[in-house]
Amino acid sequence: MLLLVQAVFSVTEMSSCLIVPVCDVSRSTTPQRSLIILTLALFHIISAGYDQFAEHVLMGGGAWHQRSRDLAFMAVDVLHVVMATCWLRGRRSRDDDVTRDELLLCVVCLLLLCVLALVT
Repeated sequence: MLLLVQAVFSVTEMSSCLIVPVCDVSRSTTPQRSLIILTLALFHIISAGYDQFAEHVLMGGGAWHQRSRDLAFMAVDVLHVVMATCWLRGRRSRDDDVTRDELLLCVVCLLLLCVLALVT
């Protein structure tokens, strides 16, 4: 089971390849890419917050390196959520906005990933 959890986190961490191009001002991004970044960051916050962050940081049960690691990972994920949300809110009136179906798909994917993380 631990291998499955690690595989899920490794695959979702590879989503960083979606984030790096967004950092380049000369390249444009899409609302769909921002929605994917938002979904994966929320998954990381929910699953790590439920497991490691609560145990190591909030309850003080981890060593200093575990608390530092968990704080850094959580800070990056929160930053991704804030940036993607701000970007999507700034584009609310555009024609290429996120459709209701795309939003629903991301919510379903988020729920499925969270269930998978909690079950394993």
